[in-house]
Amino acid sequence: MPIRNKDIEDIVSQQLMPFVKIEEDRILDTKAVSIKHFLEGTSHLPIEEAERLRRLGIALENDACGLDQLDHWTLLRSIYQEAIRLDPDNIAHHSSMAISAKVTATRFSNTPNALTEGILLESIEAFQRAAEIQPDALVYYNWGLLYYEAYFDLQKARAKFELAVQHNPEHYMARLYLGHCYFDAEDWQPAFDCFHMITEQELVEYWGQIWRYVRMVELMTICQVHLGNRPMIDQYFSVYRNLCQKFHYQRLEEPYLLMQALRKHQMVDKVAPLQRIQQLILANQ
Repeated sequence: MPIRNKDIEDIVSQQLMPFVKIEEDRILDTKAVSIKHFLEGTSHLPIEEAERLRRLGIALENDACGLDQLDHWTLLRSIYQEAIRLDPDNIAHHSSMAISAKVTATRFSNTPNALTEGILLESIEAFQRAAEIQPDALVYYNWGLLYYEAYFDLQKARAKFELAVQHNPEHYMARLYLGHCYFDAEDWQPAFDCFHMITEQELVEYWGQIWRYVRMVELMTICQVHLGNRPMIDQYFSVYRNLCQKFHYQRLEEPYLLMQALRKHQMVDKVAPLQRIQQLILANQ
């Protein structure tokens, strides 16, 4: 992709990113600095040049700095390419480049276009290089997210999430999204089995993701509704209702899918309590 008559160092120096976090409790002012000057100005840090550049790329990933999509990705790509040149076998540099490409591609446009597609292909290539250097659960997980979120390609996403779980059976987020792939494909039993292996402690106590755990229990209930297992439906419906009450409906999603499934299978006795939950969720938004 052309830089459109902008030198990379000029792009860095002209953008007005006010701060870049390099490490815990250390903030560096990066106004009007080039890549070269950035490296010179951070030479006192106990971090290799390649790692400093990777962190610069991550810091700039979520701030377009007034640049359009092409220039923003050109800037990020140049930073990561320099990090990779300095440390070519470090999977973190390839993986971070891939994630930044995905973020840049999807932030600027919700509709497919040639530029977005090209950046996504660069993301796939970077994930591929990282996996070739060292197969890693985190790489496969983020690669799976690309296929799931950017393409909604359930087959390819599921394959990557399965690889992530194979390399790290305790990677619960990969297992969670593997369950989502099965659920979206209406493959109810494998979806339930994936969700069932994730504990409340992992999602609520460790990450504080209450909403995600409640949502997962709702999806588990939906799986059992479609499977027609009435004792399990009663069990998980009760768990879901109690969780909604326990967490005061904060950040919870309205149970549209669960109500739809219950109506489809003529379990109308459970719709009224869900309508009450729906009202309380809306009242607390």
